[in-house]
Amino acid sequence: MKVMNFFYNLWAKSIARQLLIGVSLVHALLMTFFVYEIVSSQREELHRNSVSMSENLAIMAAQTSIPWILASDFAGMEEVVRSVSRYPEIAYVMILGPDGKVLAHSDRKKVGLYVNDELSMVGLSYPYEHRILLNDYSNIDVSAPINVNSRLVGWVRIGLHQNNIARVSQLILQRGVIFTVVAICVGVVFAWLLAAGLTQALRKFIAIAGEITDGARGKRVDESRVDEVGQLAHHFNTMLCKLESSESQLRDSEERFELALRGANDALWDYDIITGKVFYSPRWKEMLGYSDDEVAPDIDAWKMRVLIEDRGKLFEIIEEALADRDVTQFSHIYRMACRNGAVLWILGRGLIVRNEDGVALRMVGTSADISRRIQAEQELIQARDRAEQATRAKTDFLANMSHEIRTPLNGIIGTTDLLRETELDQEQSELLETVQQCSSVLLLLLNNILDISKIEAGKFNLDCHAFEPLSLIKEVVRMMNPQAVDKELGISLDVHWPEGNSSWVMGDSTRLKQVMINLIGNAIKFTSSGGVSVGVSLLKANDKVASIRFSVTDTGIGIDEAKREEIFDKFTQADVSMTRSYGGSGLGLAICRHIVEEMGSRLQLETMLNVGSTFWFTLSLPMALQRAAVQESKPFETIHKPEPAVLAYDIKILLVEDVQVNRLVLGKTLTRLGCRVDMAVNGAEAVEMRMSCDYDVILMDVQMPVLNGMDATVKIREWEAANNKSSVYIIAFTASAMSETRNMCMASGMNDFIVKPVRSADLIAALESWRSVSES
Repeated sequence: MKVMNFFYNLWAKSIARQLLIGVSLVHALLMTFFVYEIVSSQREELHRNSVSMSENLAIMAAQTSIPWILASDFAGMEEVVRSVSRYPEIAYVMILGPDGKVLAHSDRKKVGLYVNDELSMVGLSYPYEHRILLNDYSNIDVSAPINVNSRLVGWVRIGLHQNNIARVSQLILQRGVIFTVVAICVGVVFAWLLAAGLTQALRKFIAIAGEITDGARGKRVDESRVDEVGQLAHHFNTMLCKLESSESQLRDSEERFELALRGANDALWDYDIITGKVFYSPRWKEMLGYSDDEVAPDIDAWKMRVLIEDRGKLFEIIEEALADRDVTQFSHIYRMACRNGAVLWILGRGLIVRNEDGVALRMVGTSADISRRIQAEQELIQARDRAEQATRAKTDFLANMSHEIRTPLNGIIGTTDLLRETELDQEQSELLETVQQCSSVLLLLLNNILDISKIEAGKFNLDCHAFEPLSLIKEVVRMMNPQAVDKELGISLDVHWPEGNSSWVMGDSTRLKQVMINLIGNAIKFTSSGGVSVGVSLLKANDKVASIRFSVTDTGIGIDEAKREEIFDKFTQADVSMTRSYGGSGLGLAICRHIVEEMGSRLQLETMLNVGSTFWFTLSLPMALQRAAVQESKPFETIHKPEPAVLAYDIKILLVEDVQVNRLVLGKTLTRLGCRVDMAVNGAEAVEMRMSCDYDVILMDVQMPVLNGMDATVKIREWEAANNKSSVYIIAFTASAMSETRNMCMASGMNDFIVKPVRSADLIAALESWRSVSES
C-alpha cells in the first residue's frame, strides 16, 4: 500500500513528473519493441542464410563427390570434405555409402563406421532428394543424395552450428540498448523543457487564481504566447472580466434586493427539504426579537413559533402544496409569537423548487410583518360596521319618522278629501286647497328622503316588468299638464316613433315615470315664460333590445356652466336663492340620476344661463316577449282633486287601525263607497272578529300594538286552513313605503298593499283588484 501511495503521489501531484515519466516510459517501450523487432528479424535472416548455405554446400559436395565414389578414390573424397570444411560455422562434413558406411569425414576417426543415429536413419530413408534433418537457432544438419543415372551411390551430410547468430544478435541488442538510453535521455530533456514551460504557465494561472480566491481583483495572465497556452490565457482573462462584471452585477442586485427587502419590511428564508436545514435572514430573526445566533437553522425553529391556533391550517396548506406536483407557489397569513410575548401577523410567500419528476427539493420565500395592515383593516372593518350601524339607525329612524309623519298626514289628506266633497264657500275652498298643496309638498319631500335613504343603504332596487314607453310618456304629460296650465305655460310632446311599432319592453315603469315627472316638474317650476317640451324617440329596435331616448327641454332660467354637475348632488341647487324663490329640497335630481344609472344609462344636461335647459338620457331595454296588462303604481302619490265616488261596493269590510283619526277618515270614505264597515283597534281584536264573522275584505294596518298586522294575518290564515274556511281578501296599508315591508306583508299572506296616506282612488283601485280576483 505504501509503495502504491508513493507512486501515486509521485505521479498525481505534478504535471511535469507525469510528462517526464510518461515520455520515459513511452520511449523505453517503443525502443524495446524496436530493438526486439530488429534482433528477431536479423536472427531470422541469418538463420535462413545458414540453412540455404548448408543446402547449397551439401548439393555441391554431392556433385563433386560423384567421380571419386565411382572410382572408389577415398583420397578424392577426403579432399572434397576438407574443401567444404573450410567454410565458417561448419561443424562436420561426411560422405556416406548407400548402406550408411562413412566413406569420408571431417573427423577421420569416424571413417569406416556405420551411422545409426536417428537423424542419419531419417536421411537414409529419402534416397532421391536432399533433406534438412535439423533446423534450429543452434544447429543445422542437411543431407543430400549422390545419384548417378537415378542410382543412389552415396550421401553427403553437413552439420552447421550458428554461433554467429548469437554474436550478431548480442551486438545488435547492445547497440539497441544504447540507442534506447539515448532516446530516453533526449525525450526526458525535451519533456522537461516542455513541462518547465507548461508548468511555469500553469503556476502563473494557479497564482492568479489563488489571489482572486483571496479577494484580489483586476489580476490578469500574460497572453504573449501564441500557442494553446496563450489562447487559454486569453480565455482565462476573458472569463475573469466576465466574472468580475457578474460579481459587480450580483453585488448591485443583492444590494437592490436587500434594500427592497428592507423597504418592504420582508424577511428571507430558504428551506432545503433534503437536508432539513433552513437559512433565516437577520431580518427574520430581528423581526421576532432574536439575535443571529439564537435561532437554530432548522424547520422546527419556525414551527414552534407559529401560534397553535394557526398551525393546523398553515401546515395543511404547505403539505398540500408540496404534495401537488403542479403547485410552485403558495401564500398564507398566520400569526407568530415574538420573544417578548407579542404576536405578529405574518404574510408568508413561498416558491417550491422541484426536480424533473416534480418532487419538492427546496422552498424559498419571504415573511412580511403585516401587523399594522391587519390592525388598520380591523379598524376599517370596525369603522365600516359603525358606519353601517349608523346607516341602519338612520334608515330605521327615517322609517319610523315616515310612519309617524304619514299617520297624521293620512288623516290630513283623508280629511281634506272628505271636506272637498261637502258644500264649501270660496274662502273655505281656497284654504282647503292651500292645505292640500302643503300636504302634497310634504308628501313629496317625505318620498324623496326615503328614496335617498334607500340609495345610501344599498336597498334601492328596480322592479322589472313589461310596459309600453310611449303610452307611459303620454300619461305623464297628461298628468303634468294641469301644473303647466296653472303657470300659463305650454307643454308639448315631441315623438319620434316608427308607425305601428308599439315596442313593449322590460323595465321599471314606475321609476321611469318618477324620473320623467321630476324632470317635467322641475322644468315647469323653473320656467316663467315659453314652454316645456317632452321628447321620446325610438333610436333603434330589434328582436332583443330597444334603444329609447327621453328628454325634457324648457325655456327657463338655465344653469351656470360651472355648477352643472353640482345640481346632481344631494340637498344642492344651482343657487341658494332658488330655494327661497322656487322651493325644493335639492333631492330630486340626485334621485333621478341614481335611477337612470341603475337602469344602465346616465342623466345628461345641456344648458345655457337664461336660455333654458335640456335633460336627457338613453335607455337600452330588453324587448318584452309578450305584452302585459300593467298596473301602473303611483310614483309621487301626488294629491289630485278627488272625483266623486261613482262606484258602490255592497261588501262587508273589517277596518283594523289603532289611530282613531285614521279609523274615522277611512271609515267615512269606505261608507261613502257603499261599504258596511266594522272596526278593530289591533291585530288580536281583528283575529277574534274574523273567527266570529265572515268578511269580504279586511283593511289591515301593519304597525299596531298588542299584535301587528302581519302576525294577525298569519293567525287568520292558520285558522282558515284549520277550519276549512275560504281565505278573506286582506289589504295591507302602512306608513312604511320600504319595499322590504311590502315583501314581508305579501309573505305573511296578505293580498294587496297600500301606502299611507290613503286616498279614495287608492281604496277604489284596491277594491277593484279584489273584485277582479273574486270574479275570476
